[in-house]
Parts: sequence; structure tokens; C-alpha cells
Amino acid sequence: MPHHATLDRRSLLAGLGAVGISCLGAPIVFAATPGAHLQGDWSAFIDSDDPPTRLRLTIRGRQAARLTLFTTTDEMDVPVSRFELTDAGLLLDVASAGITYTAQLAADGLLKGPCSRGSARFELAFVRGDLYSEPRYTSPPLRRLDAAALHRLRLLARAPAMGVAWQHADEATQVLVDGRRSIAGNATVATNDLWHIGSVTKSMTATLAARLVERGFIQWESTLGDALDGVAGDIPAAYRDVSLLHLLSHRGGLPRDLPEPELRSHPDLSAADYVQAALRQPAVGGLGEQMLYSNVDYVAAGLMLQVAARAPWQQLMRSLVFEPLGIDDVAFAGNGADEGLGQPVGHSPGRRGPVPDQGDVPACMEAAGRVRLALPSLLRFLHAHRDRPEAFLTQASWHTLHTPPFGGDYALGWSVSPDGVLSHGGTNQRWKCEVRVDPVRRVVACSAANILNRNTQLALLQLLDGAEPKASSR
Repeated sequence: MPHHATLDRRSLLAGLGAVGISCLGAPIVFAATPGAHLQGDWSAFIDSDDPPTRLRLTIRGRQAARLTLFTTTDEMDVPVSRFELTDAGLLLDVASAGITYTAQLAADGLLKGPCSRGSARFELAFVRGDLYSEPRYTSPPLRRLDAAALHRLRLLARAPAMGVAWQHADEATQVLVDGRRSIAGNATVATNDLWHIGSVTKSMTATLAARLVERGFIQWESTLGDALDGVAGDIPAAYRDVSLLHLLSHRGGLPRDLPEPELRSHPDLSAADYVQAALRQPAVGGLGEQMLYSNVDYVAAGLMLQVAARAPWQQLMRSLVFEPLGIDDVAFAGNGADEGLGQPVGHSPGRRGPVPDQGDVPACMEAAGRVRLALPSLLRFLHAHRDRPEAFLTQASWHTLHTPPFGGDYALGWSVSPDGVLSHGGTNQRWKCEVRVDPVRRVVACSAANILNRNTQLALLQLLDGAEPKASSR
């Protein structure tokens, strides 16, 4: 979610397992030196990692190579400490990670061989060609946001589907969608389809908190020690004074996520178990000192709200946030597509490109980012934060939600620009969503895609820019 949970990919090949490879591309021809026939780009796909690890090995000479690691949204060079190329194969060391890899060119055209890291040893294979580099995203500013512009941006971003919705002041709501619910089928997206919004959910959990504070169930100053002691085990001294306000503004010093191995080994953790396990981790910052984005913060905040109101988070969200705002199409679980593709499905990197993926963050993390809803419904939520209706919350509560309580530019579930524009992004690694609220110009806009990659992120932000009044005037 990025605001999102993710593996620490910088540990590189620590968790490499079985490798699946596909073949594409042509070699770069170099001078006739030992191993010249191996020079050029090679790619590896490790589907045992979550998300899958994608690698590119560029062999430039007998002792020159570049290793690149691709995440869902970026690429980074991995320092190669030793590289030797011969006619028979290669030797590669990554000293920073304790990795040694030797490979030979096999009869099937793959570079194959054992890779070791410490005591771990496994087979790793590379196929010739650069499979995973994304083309540079270049698109001029949108003169007009219409169906043709959305279609062009979706193709540039290589997204199966993409949508955008916006509204200016009291004008009619505009909704555009383009593409397919799944890359594996022909069903097209519809304006009322549900999109996974990831960590945009955080602004909704913060809104629920304000509703419960006004009803006297909890206070902004309520602490983990007061609210969850015994519910999530014995709250460690380092975290006892972390308040609801600290959590909702990412100022509690809590870790970003529960360690991935613990999540994998306990996929059915309750929110209480998740919080208890996370609080066993050391603090990453001092109380109130620094904004440190954390999914743990919002899982803990959601648990505090459930305990205070004696009701499940989903029930509270429906009755106190969504229903009062006229939102009745929200879903809280899964990634949406059934076998008939009745809803869009998320996508993750595959060997030859994106593949449908109905995976999601664990259910215990729902308060941090597990909501799906249609773009018109998401706009209704954004309208409320733009227009600040007193029938829903007092102006004092709206002010609290939109004001960074400890300085900086993060309020309660919102990033806040110097001119008061509220924004947030969200992902579960298979979807991407961006939202924006401009109270001064009275503009609300949201965009979403059923894939996460670097170009999709750029396209979604460009769609929000295109929704500004000057770009969409008719």
C-alpha cells in the first residue's frame, strides 16, 4: 500500500527460490572476446517472492556487468563486487548481500546455475533479453480530459484498465473508464465497477475516528495503554503513551509493517494479534517527533475504534461513514473478480507481463487499506471533505482531520499541500489509486488502475492534473 505494505526488496536475493523464465529479445553483439556470445541483457523472474522479484543482468565485458532489480514501481542497481566471464559461463558476487552465483549457458539457451547466500543454495536461471524495463513515460499536459485522453494514457501506462472521476463546484460529476476488467478476458470496465483504493482507506478510518470522538466513544488523546492493554497483550512501555492522534498522523514511532515472515506464517491474524506482534518490534522513532508512515498505526487505530465502540470496523464504517454519505456499493474483502469477471481484478508482474492476481493485504489490515468502491462513490467521500457539511461533522472536527497536529504536511489520513490541497495514494501492490481534494477551488478528483507500475502512477497523477478546471473546461 505507499503508502503500502511491501517486502524489503533491498535485501535483494535473500528469499530467492524456484525460478520461472520466459524468452524474449536479441543479444547485443560485441567484439570477439571470451564470452562475447553471452554479452548483452539477460532477465530472471523469481515467482516464489511476493511480489515477484525481477532481475536484469547486463553483461558488458569479461569483468563488467550490471545487475538491476525491478520493484513494482522502480528499478535499482545492485552493486556487483566481482564478475568474471568466460566462454563457458560466469561468476558473480554481491558482497553486500553475501551472494555468489555461477552459471553456464545451457542447451535450452538459458544461463543456469547455483546461487548461494549464506547456507542457502538454490538454482537461478536467466533468459536472454530485457523483459522488465518500462519505456520512459512521456506525455504532454492534457488540454482536455476526455475518453480519448484516458485511452491514450492507459496505453502509455500499460494498464489493463484505468478510470478517473472529478467534479468542479456544483457542476455535474464526470466519470471516465477505459480498458478491461482483466487482461485475461474481454470484459470491459464500467463506470460503477469497484476499484481497490489501498491506503486511501486511511482517510476513511480517520473520518470514522472523528465521528466516534464526537459521540464520546473515544478521545483524540486516548492512548494505546488505555485502550488496548489486555486486548493486544501487555502494551510495552515504549508505546503506552501513543495516542489516537499520534497514530492517525503517523507520529507514534511504530514500525511501518509487521515483519513479512510473520504475516506469511500467520495469514489469518486478527487485528489484535497483528497489533500485539507489531508492538513487540522496537520503536523506529520518538513519540511525536517525526512523521514515519506506518500501516501498523492504522491497524492499531482501527482496533482502538472497534474496542471503544464495541462493534467491528466494517460495521462502524458502514453505519457512521458510508451510509450517511450515500455510499452503498462498498466492499471490504478480496480483489473483486469472480470467474465471470463481474468486477475488475488486480494485476501483478508475470513472466511475460501482467497477470491477474486476486490477492490482497491480510484482512486484519482492513483499517489501513482494504476498501473497494466505485469511482462515483469515492467522489462522494471526497465531496464531504471538500464541502465539510456540519450535518456530518462539526467544523472543529473537519479542522482536526485536515490539519497536521504535530507540524509537517501530513494530517489525519491526508497529505496537505501549502495551499490546503488534500491528497493521498493507495495500493495493495496489484491496484493503484490517487485522490485529490481542493477546498479553495472546490475541485475533487480520483483516478485508479488495476495494476501498479511506475508509468501507471505517473498517468494517474496526470489524470488528476487534467481534472483541474482549466484543463477540462468545455
